Amino acid sequence: MTSTSEIDAWLRKRFAQEASLSVFMGVAAIVLGMVAVFLTFWLAYAVMWILGQALSAVTQLVANKKLPWPHWLRLAGAAGFIVLLFRQHLTTSRWDRGSYADADAAPEGGFDGLGGAIALYGGPLLSLGQLLRYPSASSRLIIELLETGPRLLTGARGLFRQADALRRMDTAGCAWVLTALSGRSGSVPREELMAAWPEADWPRLWTQLRLIDGLVFLEKGVSLTQDLRNELQPLFISDRTKT
Repeated sequence: MTSTSEIDAWLRKRFAQEASLSVFMGVAAIVLGMVAVFLTFWLAYAVMWILGQALSAVTQLVANKKLPWPHWLRLAGAAGFIVLLFRQHLTTSRWDRGSYADADAAPEGGFDGLGGAIALYGGPLLSLGQLLRYPSASSRLIIELLETGPRLLTGARGLFRQADALRRMDTAGCAWVLTALSGRSGSVPREELMAAWPEADWPRLWTQLRLIDGLVFLEKGVSLTQDLRNELQPLFISDRTKT
């Protein structure tokens, strides 16, 4: 069988690049997330200010006295909203958020008819009417927009974890598996791979192999995509030249 040294070196370089990219994207996600949270905070502050002005106008009419709505109270309200927003994001599973394809979230026939024409050409007021017509979809969209900051910050944590996992990859073990799979045109049963190398830490190796783009896990076994085979082909040619 062809030596795995070339693939080992290729994997080390590839994992190092992917880890660096994950760190870069994680830092960018933190920066963008903080900006999004900052903007969301002041949006909440503006809503608190408008609410205070409205309540003050009501009390002025009813009791001839303005309702006190100080700056610190608006700040506290906006901060509390951000805390609740993070709590909503962290405690709600993505599978429990529903779908825009739900019966109560989408108009019959989609936006291809009159509703779509109104939303596109009717101006902001008519577009607002369309949003009110489908409150479930509208509220879901608003919540997702408001959760942009928390979603970016939690996504950054996942990217840093991915970078750490890529740095800890067993490149020698992954190279052995790729070498074994590249010599077969179809999928290889997992049991066959485990029997060929019984000393390997297969539970850990299976987890790491899932991080390799182009490695396909099927019900009957494991296989490589054609794109990954094309990437590995020059390495085998180079290795045969050296030998």
